[in-house]
Amino acid sequence: PRDIVIGKMWAGAASVAPALLAAVVSGIPAVFIGMRTRQWPVMLTGYVTLFVCTLVSLSLGLFSSLVTKRTTASLALSYILIILVFMGFSGAAFYVAYEMFEDLMHNPITDDVITFLSPIGAFLNNAAPGEYGDAHGSLLNSYWLGNVCTFTLFACGLIRITVIGFERYRMRDR
Repeated sequence: PRDIVIGKMWAGAASVAPALLAAVVSGIPAVFIGMRTRQWPVMLTGYVTLFVCTLVSLSLGLFSSLVTKRTTASLALSYILIILVFMGFSGAAFYVAYEMFEDLMHNPITDDVITFLSPIGAFLNNAAPGEYGDAHGSLLNSYWLGNVCTFTLFACGLIRITVIGFERYRMRDR
């Protein structure tokens, strides 16, 4: 079962690697320009967030292959889970907070809580000053690190659950 999970992780990483490599290579000139303009923290936090999103996507894909028996169903479920994790939870929280507690929507703390539910939302909330000014100060702060650690632990836990599930159902390499 561990070989199955490792093989699926390598296959997923191999399919995502060209896009990640292109993003890193195309960002090299921007890093040198950003060092002169002191924008390198945006690049660093952006790339780390990108790698965390990749890890979470791969773990959700593995989990969906455990839950379903067919490749097509697994693909559809993994897309639904990825959309839910990256946009759904924070979007639903935003909608509920806006509809039910409209007075809370003008509070920067509410924005921090809602965008913490998505790694992309947390990065954007941390990187963009927004209407409240630069509330977080430096980009390398506990808000962003907490979000990255939370979603990394979520992905690793999901991978562990997948390994246990494959062992429980005695799935073998075909």
